[in-house]
Amino acid sequence: MFYILWSNPIGLGKDSKPVLIGDIAFGDVSFNIQNSFSSLFITKEQTQSPNQPSNERVMEGGVKPVSFLEKEPTPTIIPSPTIKPLLTIEPTPEITQTITPTPKPKSGVTFLTIMQTSGILIIVIFILVGIFLAINKFRRS
Repeated sequence: MFYILWSNPIGLGKDSKPVLIGDIAFGDVSFNIQNSFSSLFITKEQTQSPNQPSNERVMEGGVKPVSFLEKEPTPTIIPSPTIKPLLTIEPTPEITQTITPTPKPKSGVTFLTIMQTSGILIIVIFILVGIFLAINKFRRS
């Protein structure tokens, strides 16, 4: 059993017979065809070179001309959309230096200075009282 590829030619009139292209063997096949055709079909045959196709069609399909192959292509220029950057870098602002004045010590008496001075005086008084008590205790003995 053989599978034979046939074509229906274009331009040979309404009574044109299908043209035998070749045997579809196992694996890949290629054919060179001189005449234009409108459809292809495969039949199941008893011989490898039949004179006409049998009625046992296995597969068939129509063929349409490919219009872009018939004329020279014209390039079409499509403007690309404006692409916004993901990150925009802003110019850095100018840096100006400002001199911060150093604080001056306050003149005059503040609460803190009074507390510091009084604390020192209290400590000195306790030390002096302790010394006097020790001397008096030493004299009595």
